[in-house]
Amino acid sequence: MVNFSERLKTLRRNSNLTQKQLADEIGSSERGIQNYEIEQRKPAYDVIIKLANYFNVPADYLLGVGLYAQFDKIVENRIKLTEIFINLFRDYDENFQGVIATMKGVSDIDFVRLMSVFTARVDFQSIEGETEITVYPLLP
Repeated sequence: MVNFSERLKTLRRNSNLTQKQLADEIGSSERGIQNYEIEQRKPAYDVIIKLANYFNVPADYLLGVGLYAQFDKIVENRIKLTEIFINLFRDYDENFQGVIATMKGVSDIDFVRLMSVFTARVDFQSIEGETEITVYPLLP
């Protein structure tokens, strides 16, 4: 499971930022960013919010909670999950079907963000080398 420090480092590097540049952007110190990335310190609530807003990701993603705790498995099984959602919500109105259809073209983070709107829980189980997925929707 990926932790906060790894997610922060990945987001920062993918944005081509130095620790100092990120610190300046969110009003923190370079040493603070370094400490978060090497797990010497945990960020305060307000820093988590600033980081989430800066990178345009949910705080849950940074913290690895909720569906984001299973982020890697969800992304790995994204195609299957999209098909499950299409089948689960096949009988809803056209607007709802349009939202589900957009799941195919969004980023991985936005895919999980959309899933969290409709899903209470997702279970993954490996059976004879195949991944079985059970989705517990929020909608009846």
